[in-house]
Amino acid sequence: MLFFCRDYVSEDLRKAASQEAVGIAILVVVLAVSPIIIWLVRNAVATIQLYAANLAMKAKELKKEKKKSDSLLLQMLPPSVATQLKQTKQVPAEFYSSVTVYFSDIVGFTEIAAISTPLE
Repeated sequence: MLFFCRDYVSEDLRKAASQEAVGIAILVVVLAVSPIIIWLVRNAVATIQLYAANLAMKAKELKKEKKKSDSLLLQMLPPSVATQLKQTKQVPAEFYSSVTVYFSDIVGFTEIAAISTPLE
């Protein structure tokens, strides 16, 4: 019986030693890989922050250009026409005592304009 207990204890100690070795190996791998993961995460965060700053800057530029576009549109067209054009992209023909604005699309105009002089 004493021999059986020794064998049992010895086997348990061998198992515990092998499990300890596996645990230590896993710990070493985690400790070796974690600085790389931290570095990658920091780089990803920095890239995302740079992208977000760039996106915010582009949004401001877009807003500024939209204001310019709206201002120019309001200078060229009556406010009611400009508003309809911005909202529906279709403007019915209207008559004003001081100006008439007609929107039209001429098929092939680009090709005709390309081969014509400005006077023509």
